[in-house]
Amino acid sequence: MIGRMQVIKGALILFLVTLVSSLILLIVIMQNSFRAMGEFSDLWNTSDTLVHYVSQ
Repeated sequence: MIGRMQVIKGALILFLVTLVSSLILLIVIMQNSFRAMGEFSDLWNTSDTLVHYVSQ
């Protein structure tokens, strides 16, 4: 016989684990997207300078 407190405790632990893992996943995704945006802006700057040199 499993007590009600054990069930509640188990559900709480499961919920906390899910919350923590989803937060970590969100942080990783955001860091990756920021890094990708930085690379994209670098690319944009290089193409801008190329266009600048070509137009001269």
